[in-house]
Amino acid sequence: MIFTRKRFQLCILILPLVTGCSSLLSQQALQTAYYSLEGTPLKTQLGNKSNMINDLPTLIVNSPKATAGFDTRRMMYTRSQHQLEYFARSEWVDTPSHMLQPLIVSAVEKTHSFGAVIPKLPATRTNLRLESEILSLLQDFSTEPSTIRFTFRATIINNATGQVIALREFHEAVTSQSDDPIGGAKAANVAVNNTLEKLGLFCAEIAANWKH
Repeated sequence: MIFTRKRFQLCILILPLVTGCSSLLSQQALQTAYYSLEGTPLKTQLGNKSNMINDLPTLIVNSPKATAGFDTRRMMYTRSQHQLEYFARSEWVDTPSHMLQPLIVSAVEKTHSFGAVIPKLPATRTNLRLESEILSLLQDFSTEPSTIRFTFRATIINNATGQVIALREFHEAVTSQSDDPIGGAKAANVAVNNTLEKLGLFCAEIAANWKH
């Protein structure tokens, strides 16, 4: 009888521990995972460093905009055409548009095609302005394996006249290494960096033809 009572007391002591561990594991499983867009070293090195800075145009890079539904930290995916969904517990650390601006500045700077490349600042005067927009950034599960699709539009404007000098859309499709948000985030970084490479070339092309 004494043995039975001790065993019963031991079970009562263990039960809260088991319940506590189960609760902790559940909370960990429900935690949101965060991912970022990061730049990688670019191959683009076009400009002649011996060029006089005064001979090169200056460029201001405004923060990219995002089309409806994509101006959010939530990571988006699709399983069928025209239907967009969000992952429940996977997010970007910031909106893709905010993460992209410093990456764009760095990518264009590395072309050495401009006298200055700066983010938007009050009362800043430059020759040219780069406006851009994220048209889509999502993981497409209608293919096997899934594919990250990134569409980005860039517009270069003459600041003095407000005239659009050039406009280009960039489309990237990168196969994900795994059909989950981790694989999607990795593929998204590849898609973004491929676009930045092409964007740098696009901007350098405009700078080469620039006339004061």
